[in-house]
Amino acid sequence: MRLLIAAATLAMAGCVATSTAPPGETETVREPFSVEVDTELWAFGTAQGRRILTPSYRIMTTETNPVLIGRFPLFLEMSLVHYTRSLTSLPKPSKRMDTYLMGGRAQWDQLTMNLMGENATTFLRIERGGYAHKGVSVLYDIGTRDTFAIAAHEGWHQLVQSTFRQPLPIWMDEGIASYMEGYRWDPTSPDRPLFLPWSNAERFDQLRRAHRGGTLAPLRRLLEQRPQDLMRSGSAQTLTYYAQVWALTLFLSEYDGARYRAGLELLLNDAAQGRVTARVGEQLGPSAARRVMSRRGTEVFITYFDADLDSASAAYADFIERVVTTAQKNELNDGHSPVE
Repeated sequence: MRLLIAAATLAMAGCVATSTAPPGETETVREPFSVEVDTELWAFGTAQGRRILTPSYRIMTTETNPVLIGRFPLFLEMSLVHYTRSLTSLPKPSKRMDTYLMGGRAQWDQLTMNLMGENATTFLRIERGGYAHKGVSVLYDIGTRDTFAIAAHEGWHQLVQSTFRQPLPIWMDEGIASYMEGYRWDPTSPDRPLFLPWSNAERFDQLRRAHRGGTLAPLRRLLEQRPQDLMRSGSAQTLTYYAQVWALTLFLSEYDGARYRAGLELLLNDAAQGRVTARVGEQLGPSAARRVMSRRGTEVFITYFDADLDSASAAYADFIERVVTTAQKNELNDGHSPVE
């Protein structure tokens, strides 16, 4: 069955090619947008579902929530435009990407065991959410609002895994994925998302809690951490990590008149083209270049953003201080930056 899902306009925040807003302000870019989908029956075990084909995705789902499944194809396609325009111009995949949206946790667990085999244990430790692996996104219904947010998060990983020639550092990959989570529904067209990186109450609230509790990691340690290691220490540390890398991406995008924005764009384009290791090696030597493959450490940050890591760490701490002390919830929900 073929359907046309249409939005009168497509909205994105901060498109580099056309934005004229000052750093930190949200510029909304609008253009005609519609998605043609084909739908067919699909089953997972005894659960009946459907397979939905869009121009960029193949969605396999047992979801029954009509609002969630009705908005999902358009949300994914608009997310993809957001990924490939909001920070810099990035390549789109050459073929459809597979996304699973299961109706509940039990189905998700079984699907994960089917897909991941002996490696499933790591993924099954995820308390709530989803994952992307080798360009496949695997999600389940965690409530309408949060399911769309995790779809946007994992969709970023899915794009990177499908198109980039070199993986990003973990702190950058997870930071941008969290940056992509921010959205709200367009009040003039409720089925259409507006992508607003600051509109992310979960990450902001956790950042503020960790700041008040004194549990924020300094920048140098943050660049070394991996979320899968933090899972063993409890959910609070894991959530703080994601809140901090979300804030780090906003810092690199906006801080001090977008001082670091050019480095952010260069890093993304170099990773897409497979040039990160070579650039780090040119500046810091072969041992630093070899360290890039671990996806951890300070070498990439020093190469692309600031050789004075202590100065950058102080600036990042200042950014967080300003965010958690000046931000107003209603302004964040509307996508407004609290620091510019």
